[in-house]
Amino acid sequence: MMRRLLVVDLGGTAIKLGSWEAGRLTKMTPVTTPQNLEGYYQVLIDAKKQVESDAGPVEGVAISSPGAVDQSTGIIGGASAIPYIHNFPIQQELEKGLGVPVTIENDANCAGLAECQFGAGRFGNSMLLLVIGSGIGGAVIFNNHIWHGAHLSGGEFGYMLAQHPADNGLTLSNMCSPVAMAKSFSAKKGREYSGKAVFDLAAAGEADAQAAVNLLIGNLASVIYNLQYSFDPDRIVLGGGVSRNPHLLPLLEAAEKKIREKITANELKLSGVKFNLLRPKLAVSQFHADGNLLGALVNYYQMRGLSGDELNQIPEVR
Repeated sequence: MMRRLLVVDLGGTAIKLGSWEAGRLTKMTPVTTPQNLEGYYQVLIDAKKQVESDAGPVEGVAISSPGAVDQSTGIIGGASAIPYIHNFPIQQELEKGLGVPVTIENDANCAGLAECQFGAGRFGNSMLLLVIGSGIGGAVIFNNHIWHGAHLSGGEFGYMLAQHPADNGLTLSNMCSPVAMAKSFSAKKGREYSGKAVFDLAAAGEADAQAAVNLLIGNLASVIYNLQYSFDPDRIVLGGGVSRNPHLLPLLEAAEKKIREKITANELKLSGVKFNLLRPKLAVSQFHADGNLLGALVNYYQMRGLSGDELNQIPEVR
């Protein structure tokens, strides 16, 4: 059966839109995120009308959204940069207004579903996504489905504590964010630097930049080691803007290798037994900006109990 869906990625500044049919995601012109709920509803109504005018009736709407999405109640808890979407049954209200089924999933979870189904995590059925941006977020996927957790906090890796002894009490979002690293480095240097600029300076041999990058990478590598032994996923995928940086993956792999070597040496010294420690399989996100839209589609199929050949191949995005 051919399905035609409206796909939505709700962000703090813009709403990305697309139509899905026959394994193809056709992106539409993004719309500035409205300041109120009525404006948000109107954006979706207009987008649905546009798809139907161009291609025919829309079967449903698949949404990627900020916030702690409770799919059992249709309520988005927590907080985000879009306060009007929270703490009421928004899914049911959207279904009334749009006249078709609507599914909503958290944006990081959608990015994880996209990578697991179509992208860097498609080589197994379990995967962790680490989204490294202004904070640290992510997703936990087992048997190709999101693990939401008892309090919808599955994948909230940013609230874990940093591992460096000097950073006791600081969370990963404070210590492993390139934005936070750049802010601290800029304060030290007395001028503005981006996270990418700090990475580039470190690669060029600047001592303070190398110290800043090494601290970030060391904390992230410790987290990756712990997550591998906590969840034992097939793969850990790195997302967020910094995942495009060619320095990131080799630096993390080298730092994680040093951790395993140190643990092996310590265990051999203490117990006389040498352990063959697991090496996490790391990969970089494949879809980046399109991941939320594609993951919203996967979530729609899962929540509606649907199947289709279009989910068994990497989609065409245009």
